[in-house]
Amino acid sequence: FTGKKKFWKLTKLLLQQNQFTDVGINYLMDLQSPKLELLSLDNNKIGISGVRKFLELNEKFPNLKILNLQGNGIKDKDFKDLGKG
Repeated sequence: FTGKKKFWKLTKLLLQQNQFTDVGINYLMDLQSPKLELLSLDNNKIGISGVRKFLELNEKFPNLKILNLQGNGIKDKDFKDLGKG
């Protein structure tokens, strides 16, 4: 993604197994897809800093119901610490 991208009808975005990293989350900032309901980022290389960045972007996806982060090596402890910082 480069520049502002508008995908008004997009409801599912499947980016699993794409070597997506914390830096890649920044590219989602340019995505305008208010109908997005499912974002699959499983089995990539996203860490807790990528999750933090995504939480900042969460308002861009008001209809998001499912965010799949399975297989990224994020531990339960990371999520507990997320609220602290």
